[in-house]
Amino acid sequence: MIEFPHVLFWTNSDLTPIKENIDKVIYGLTKWEPNRKTKGVVAPPKVTVTGSDFEEAVLNMNNMS
Repeated sequence: MIEFPHVLFWTNSDLTPIKENIDKVIYGLTKWEPNRKTKGVVAPPKVTVTGSDFEEAVLNMNNMS
């Protein structure tokens, strides 16, 4: 994975990092494949959120990480 700072894409920015990594960018766009080889839909495990009332349950859900 290559991460470029968002300021790189502003008007008149220095595009040197892209020029220096162009082979990696092209590979990522044309040949990269995920490690997962299985096909189909994979359902994530269900999550249960509890609280003494709806407001507390929403707060608990928002605080999950």
